[in-house]
Amino acid sequence: FQRKSPLLTIGVSLRVGVTDPKMADDDTGTVRQPTSMKEFHARMANLVKSSHFESFMAIFILANCAVMGVQAQLVLDRKTNRGVDGLEQVWTTIFVAELIFRVYAMGWRKFMPCMGAKAPSGSWWNLTDALIVIVTCVIPSWILPLVGSGGLDILRVLTVLRTLRLIRVFRVLRTEFFKDVCTLLRGMVDSMRMLFWTCLVIAVLTYIFAIFGVVLISPVLRDAYSEALSSASSTEFDIKELADLEEMFGGMTQFMFTLTQVLTLDSWTGFVRIVLKYCPTAWIFFYAYVALAVLVLMNIVTAVLVDKALTNSQKDADEVIAQKQIDKENSLKHFRTVFQALDTDGSGSLTHEEFSAGCLNEEVGKHLLALEIEPANCEEIFQLLDTGDGILTLDEFFDGLQRMEGMATAKDMFRLRQTTEHILKSLHTGSSGDGRVTCCCQAADNAKLADFGPSDDAISRRLDAVLAALVANNAALVATNEKVDMCLRQGTREPWVETTAI
Repeated sequence: FQRKSPLLTIGVSLRVGVTDPKMADDDTGTVRQPTSMKEFHARMANLVKSSHFESFMAIFILANCAVMGVQAQLVLDRKTNRGVDGLEQVWTTIFVAELIFRVYAMGWRKFMPCMGAKAPSGSWWNLTDALIVIVTCVIPSWILPLVGSGGLDILRVLTVLRTLRLIRVFRVLRTEFFKDVCTLLRGMVDSMRMLFWTCLVIAVLTYIFAIFGVVLISPVLRDAYSEALSSASSTEFDIKELADLEEMFGGMTQFMFTLTQVLTLDSWTGFVRIVLKYCPTAWIFFYAYVALAVLVLMNIVTAVLVDKALTNSQKDADEVIAQKQIDKENSLKHFRTVFQALDTDGSGSLTHEEFSAGCLNEEVGKHLLALEIEPANCEEIFQLLDTGDGILTLDEFFDGLQRMEGMATAKDMFRLRQTTEHILKSLHTGSSGDGRVTCCCQAADNAKLADFGPSDDAISRRLDAVLAALVANNAALVATNEKVDMCLRQGTREPWVETTAI
């Protein structure tokens, strides 16, 4: 029994639109009759939290960032464009309207992360996003033009800061298709702290080597430059060469910048060979710097960043598992609401009569339809969910409907195959005449014959008919097992199994 539409789409219909007085509140479990205003508020909350809404806003953010390239060129050329200005008003209106919807649906406390322990926890990201909208949309587009015409450059610079909202697009990209992109972006964001300490260590190391260089190498080069200027035999090429070296090694700042060039391995051997002409032992200095800064430090930084990326990838997998658990808990909450509506006697279990009556009830039937349970299928679904005791518990109701949702998984196929193999083995033993089925039938036959006498062979004929039916079902189960085995080999997820009832 398979179903193909997502089961979690019932969230809105279960949380809002409940008009039956017997329906319980999701949060408190108490019986209430929701007002239309609360229903509208709940609908808005589900809307702004949905992935479709996030994707819709991500499209506008990306389009706005694309237009910012034109705005940057206009800032450089000190020009204006009516089309770009009109689009700016459109972006501002859309983003402000979105912020108003989010504040109304989520509550203003969600935008205040420092409200205290007793208040609902706010989000720093919500606060940052709201500030970006106010500072980069409302102030430059609506407030500053009312104050005066000055400050046009400041207006456009504030508008460009809106690109910070691109961080919000990352949440939309957290799908399987953009998994690699999310890994790169997550690694870049999480490496900011590591990058800061790396820059600090490199700066300290470069500063220390620059001190040694200014003391050991710079005086030699300066003396050679002074001697070349005072000597009549010096060529113009030698003087220019030494002047370039003086510019590169003539002070702490110049020496540190030169060592930064050595750190990036940017054509550093060219000027180092010239330095060796005037200071032959300088190779020891540069060799030590390259060994420590380039070969050791930079490779350590690379290794740490790779390890952090792998750790973040594992965190993403853990977050996916945690999100599935949260979705399961939310889904269970909605199922509990429907279950309580069906459980009219409050016993904590559903009988066949309660389940059938719930299917006939108009209000409860709406929520069962949201679970894709039609009144015509109630009898079949109850038999599928029932484990044999004639009642349904909440766990049986939840787990059973969860398994019906979607297509069959490989685990379900394997379980079906194992079950059919066990049945086939039992039937094969019974049909061979030396197993439990035959023994039971013979024992029953003997007992009945002893009661009714040797002339009455009705029981014997009935047992023969049972054995014939078992043999017939044996053949049907063999065919079923072959189909399941073929589906597993082909990797299909929709096996069509046809068999007779045992």
